[in-house]
Amino acid sequence: QSGGFSPSEKVSQINVPSLVLWGRQDGILDGTEFANKFIETLPDGRLEWIEECGHVPHLEQPEVTARVILEFLQRDKFEGVVKNEEGVSGYVLGAAGLVGAAA
Repeated sequence: QSGGFSPSEKVSQINVPSLVLWGRQDGILDGTEFANKFIETLPDGRLEWIEECGHVPHLEQPEVTARVILEFLQRDKFEGVVKNEEGVSGYVLGAAGLVGAAA
């Protein structure tokens, strides 16, 4: 079990739509408590639960995780966002920033 967690003050400064993915069966950080801390802190955050999944959705449920991310990036809020040569939005890179901001 975790000794406690609180999003960094930097999280509230993220000014783009943000997706928080959380494994429903996360045994390390209780999503009902900690995922909501992110959503309460992010100005434009959205929480998506990944079912039958623990602490690492991208490894435990990679197809579901990829689908949820793709659906998030295809929302109206991202119309007109410049994509790179692979068609990937620059916002995908923001996920690493969010992880770093949470530390």
